[in-house]
Amino acid sequence: GKLYSAEKSGVLYATDLASGDYRPIGEAVFGNTRFLFASAASLFSIEADGSLYRISPADGTYGRLGKAGDWANTLAGAVLDGKLYSAEKSGVLYATDLADGSWRKLGEPLFTDTLFLFASADAVFTIDQGGSLYAIETGPASSSVSSPASPASPANPASPAHPVASSPSEKSAAAVAGNLTFAFLGTWKGD
Repeated sequence: GKLYSAEKSGVLYATDLASGDYRPIGEAVFGNTRFLFASAASLFSIEADGSLYRISPADGTYGRLGKAGDWANTLAGAVLDGKLYSAEKSGVLYATDLADGSWRKLGEPLFTDTLFLFASADAVFTIDQGGSLYAIETGPASSSVSSPASPASPANPASPAHPVASSPSEKSAAAVAGNLTFAFLGTWKGD
């Protein structure tokens, strides 16, 4: 595998994880990169001005997707199944189609405290400022899931900023917010 990084100097590097060898890719034009993501055969960056770019990992050529500045308020992002999931300062979670840069709002604005988003298998995971870890189901089933027995309700939606429930047995119960289903998984003890 490879690890891609954009350095302050603007150089984009590909590092071979097995050997540790690294090589520069393209010209030194990535000095304003805030986020860098990999998906299928392309890299994607969100720049300081909030613009989203598709980047060739072979030669560093790039082209903008969507409107300039549309991702200016992104707090964190993760790529899953050809989509960029991004939590915004407004608390809204968006799914961006990486084929064309079109995006859509998912669920309610519950993600204002998001520090990290990660993707694995069929879910996106979020860690909030309080250290709580949540799994967010983003697949087709999540849009048709009815609200299970949990403290969540349309009047009091569960929020990743506040655990789904207060007792350990309730913390594992899924909650529904709009067309998203998420569940409290535990508390992160990091730096």
